[in-house]
Amino acid sequence: MSDRFDVEMKKENAAITERNTKKLAERAPNTFTILYREGEQTSRREYTEYFLEELETRSNNLITDINDRNEIDVRTSSYTYEVYLERNLWKTSSETRVDLRQILAHETDDRKIIELTESINKMQNELNSIINNPYTGENRDEYKLKILENVPNYMKDSFNIINYPKWGEVIEFDYNKLKAEMLDEYMKTGSKSKLDESYKNLLQDMEKFPNIYKIKNYRILEISEDMPYEIMEKKRLEREYAYELFNSDDYREILEKRINLNEARPVPPDNLTREQYLEWNSTVLKEWEILAKELWDSIPDKYKTTFNMILDNQGIHSYWVMNRML
Repeated sequence: MSDRFDVEMKKENAAITERNTKKLAERAPNTFTILYREGEQTSRREYTEYFLEELETRSNNLITDINDRNEIDVRTSSYTYEVYLERNLWKTSSETRVDLRQILAHETDDRKIIELTESINKMQNELNSIINNPYTGENRDEYKLKILENVPNYMKDSFNIINYPKWGEVIEFDYNKLKAEMLDEYMKTGSKSKLDESYKNLLQDMEKFPNIYKIKNYRILEISEDMPYEIMEKKRLEREYAYELFNSDDYREILEKRINLNEARPVPPDNLTREQYLEWNSTVLKEWEILAKELWDSIPDKYKTTFNMILDNQGIHSYWVMNRML
């Protein structure tokens, strides 16, 4: 059983390695990546020894202890990107290599001591889980890691990472700084054509990596707000728009037609032969499917998008939950 498992894992790893190699080869030239984290309390996470040792080895000891001065280097290292891709590889029983499935470490002892005073029972369960199975879904926070790819190299010293305690990290680019650097270069060289070309490229990159947050003064900053005001405002407007559509006469009519359509879906009679079922399927059910498609095509996209509507072989359904909009 173990041998067969290893064989299957090696096949899966080979496929993952092939995808990773292709992805690395297709990276845009003169660009870098930024590792950032999602979810609550993201700033309290630490890196695993496995990840740090591998990063140090691959970088020929250029990246060592992680601190406020060089964490940006870790976040933007090409080796970090490689390990980020490799974290999906499985470790088979016949291998002795370092297990890179975890980039982030479990909670530190200091944090556990603090939180134990607030919730002893909860922390005891977490400790037991960590001891018994370090790779449970509860403790593996790797799914909360993301990579921003193909960021132009000239922007490497002009971005900040802002951590929102109940939102995660967002990346903000200091475009004012970049514009000032372009003007400084123009004052030195006097090349108007170079300034125009640089500014044109900057405008294109601003469209690729837009800012909707206010620039802060620190490379990695933890703030107290739950999430960016701009996002809260966007969600508020989305809620208002959804309720406006929900209470409209057009949507009431769509809802009634949708319910009637789903309830009218024909059910094949019992004890049909295969030939009889195929005949029923190509006539009775087909007629209903045509009606369903006609109704679907008549629904404006704004209702489909806002209420997360889909058409399937059972009818038209909406996966919009009113409580989600509160």
